[in-house]
Amino acid sequence: KSYNNTILWVKPDLPPFNKLGIVPVKFKQELEETIFVDYYKRERYSVILDNLNLLYVALTRSVDALYGFLPENPGKDNGISTVIKNAISFNTLIPEASDLLISTCLFPERGYFEFGEIPDNIPESLVGKCFTTTSYIVNQDLESLKLKLHGENYFSTDKSAKKEKINYGNLMHEVFENIIDYTEIQRTVRKMVNEGKISGSESDEFEERITSIIQSPKVKDWFLPGNKVMTEAGILLPSGILKRPDRVVFKDGKTIVIDFKFGTENPHYIDQIEQYRNLIATMGFNNIEAYIWYVDNNIIITA
Repeated sequence: KSYNNTILWVKPDLPPFNKLGIVPVKFKQELEETIFVDYYKRERYSVILDNLNLLYVALTRSVDALYGFLPENPGKDNGISTVIKNAISFNTLIPEASDLLISTCLFPERGYFEFGEIPDNIPESLVGKCFTTTSYIVNQDLESLKLKLHGENYFSTDKSAKKEKINYGNLMHEVFENIIDYTEIQRTVRKMVNEGKISGSESDEFEERITSIIQSPKVKDWFLPGNKVMTEAGILLPSGILKRPDRVVFKDGKTIVIDFKFGTENPHYIDQIEQYRNLIATMGFNNIEAYIWYVDNNIIITA
């Protein structure tokens, strides 16, 4: 029963439940007695159709012979087994469908059904399909094989390293996502080294840079031990769209939402952070502060 643990995402139409938006319900027969009966029937129909299609595929892919096994006495829960057993044991005479009556090939006392004959296995001749090679050519140019690290050489003064800076924003976002407070900086940087995202020789400089970045008074408050923090926590909208503020801090009765940006300022980001603030407000939180933090230049914009 592949649908045992299925969760249906439904949208109630009946007041006052229509104010819930989209909600998850467990797919089970009891839904027939609820306002979600139409969702249940559509899902059950789809499950049955999917299983029948799967059965058809399984029965039509064999080349020489097909062997199948099913319970001798399938219960009502063994849906496909019951369908197969009913099909091969059907013996009501229908003149216009007499060619489809296959119950004569069922031997209940022996416990098997057999239709057709297994063909002789004649091996295919391989004459003329073989080839011989007198040499084994390999490429020893190992220079063409390189390991690319996500942020390798970012802090290098070599101009060729500029092409690697495109990964800088992703690396920094990942750092702040894994740092709840400033005491976790070293552990997070070490983890990134172990994953090959930065090199070991860069780790000290990377750690020092992050530590320095969060030293300004306002920023430091966002990374103090004891804060209740959520990073990259998803907010599911009624439309099914997911929004993820970079960092939400609950501190001294305030809800602080911060979005990290790397690069030049962009007015579009104001709309984004205001949307986050409005979403959090609709969730029942009060005294909300919203900020855009341009990390490289340590510029904080209040929304």
